[in-house]
Amino acid sequence: MTALAGLCLAFIMSATPAAAGSGGYVETDLASDIPGRAPQTDSSLVNPWGLVRGPTTPWWTSDNGTGLSTLLKADGTRFPVPFNPVNVPMADCSGTGTPTGIVFDGSGSFNFTDCTGTARHGRFMFSTEDGSIVAWDAPMTTAVTVVGPSSAAVYKGLAIGSNSQGTFLYAANFRAGTVDVFDTNFHHVTLAGSFSDPNLVRRAVTRGRLNSPWGVAIAPAGFGRFSGDLLVGNFGDGRINVIDPATGEFIDQLRGPDNRALVIDGLWAIVFGSGSTNSGPANALFFTAGLDGESHGLFGRIDPTS
Repeated sequence: MTALAGLCLAFIMSATPAAAGSGGYVETDLASDIPGRAPQTDSSLVNPWGLVRGPTTPWWTSDNGTGLSTLLKADGTRFPVPFNPVNVPMADCSGTGTPTGIVFDGSGSFNFTDCTGTARHGRFMFSTEDGSIVAWDAPMTTAVTVVGPSSAAVYKGLAIGSNSQGTFLYAANFRAGTVDVFDTNFHHVTLAGSFSDPNLVRRAVTRGRLNSPWGVAIAPAGFGRFSGDLLVGNFGDGRINVIDPATGEFIDQLRGPDNRALVIDGLWAIVFGSGSTNSGPANALFFTAGLDGESHGLFGRIDPTS
């Protein structure tokens, strides 16, 4: 009986994530609005939601609680430019907005006119819970509302993409349960298909493993045992799920060296660095979080230990 129990225990231990040849992952907090929570204290970082960087730019956050976008270097310090932080308005060029998603466009495809009548290109664009889309171009200190605000929309996320018809912004409208699409002049458009695919490839993971998911990223080479896998961050429980992108099967959750799942309170965005000095290593996973019920904020990174 003892030998059988020992055999069973050995089998169970060999099947645990810790036995997969990984030293785990380590969270490093970089900046927070809470004094002492991280090496850098930044009062703008209240519920930093979206996070984006260009190939050589610093990190840009969507500070939902302060209506700002803070430009941060890979170590959590502010990027030294006069327009940091950028004001994200509620309407036109005034008020305090509630930014959520953020995207970067280096092509200059998106066109708008600022509050002085000057033609601009949207380099960084924000969605807001006010139901607006806001665009920024250098060296503006205040971005410009180019869509809305609208009582019919509460935008919780933003993406950019291109197809044979052109380049578009895709805004997740939480209130209506739709994805609103805008062209490069910020006109609302209707695309064929209505986001319904008659040939669903697969459903990767649902319900139990997903707890208010928001951040999504593909892990690059050099990210430990989960290199090449799909990472899905849960806002609800602060965990990061690992999905096999080829099969859609759940693999595990990111774990620390002690084999316990990493938990980041109020986890929002997860984005890998570009490999530049400003945004950090390409195999470092940077994140934002709305701590304490979104009343505070955190910017940090996750690295493989081996």
